[in-house]
Amino acid sequence: MRKVHKKRNKGIIIIPVVLLLAIAVVVFFSLYQFAGGHLLAKNSLDDLRGKNISIEQYEQICSELGFSPRWDVPIGEERFDSASTSIKLQQFGMEDINSFRYLEKLEHVDAEGAECYEEIMALRAAMPELQVTYSVLLGNERIGCREDSHELSTEVPFDALHAGLRYLPELKELDIRAAAYGMEKEQTLYAAYPDIRFICCTEIAGQQLDSLSREIHINSASDGD
Repeated sequence: MRKVHKKRNKGIIIIPVVLLLAIAVVVFFSLYQFAGGHLLAKNSLDDLRGKNISIEQYEQICSELGFSPRWDVPIGEERFDSASTSIKLQQFGMEDINSFRYLEKLEHVDAEGAECYEEIMALRAAMPELQVTYSVLLGNERIGCREDSHELSTEVPFDALHAGLRYLPELKELDIRAAAYGMEKEQTLYAAYPDIRFICCTEIAGQQLDSLSREIHINSASDGD
C-alpha cells in the first residue's frame, strides 16, 4: 500500500510540473519567434537594430516574416542603420558593393577617409544616383573628387600621381610645377590623361619657363658685337 501511495504522490507532483512547463513554452513562443537563426521578440520584429545579423540571415528573416524590418547593414567592418540617408565609412571591399542596396534611403556616402579607390569607383558605377565624396591621397597631398583644378604644393612621387589621377575624373587642370618632373615624365602624363591640362615648368634656352609663359627671351652671342 505504501508503494502505491508513493507512486500516486510522485504522479501528483509530476503533473503540475509538466503543466507549468507546457504553459511556460506556450508563453515563451507567444512572445518570441525564431527566424534566420535568431531569437526575435515578437513585439519588435519591425526593428532588428543592435543585432549581429548577416546579409544571408536577413534575407532568410525577410522571407520568413514576409516583410523587410529595419536593421543594421554590415559594410566592411562597420554597420549602418538601414534607414540612413547619409553614412561615413573608412574602408570596404568589392564584396560589400551589393550591401549598399539594403540602405534604401541612402543619398550620400562620405568616404573621405577611405583609400579603397577601386571600390569607390565601382560603387559610383553601380549606383550612379548616389552622391559619393572622397579624396585621393597622392604622397602627402590630397585632391578632392569634386575639384576641377588643383595646384600641387609638394613634390608628389610621379608613380603615385600617374596612378592616382584615374580616380579623379572631374579634374580638368593640374599645376605640377612644384613637382618638377622633367619633360619626359610630363609627356607621359599628357599621353595618359589627355583631358587634363597640365601646368608645368620646362627649361628652354637656359630659361625655366612654365606652360603659362607667353614670352621667351633668348640672348645670343652676337648681342655683344
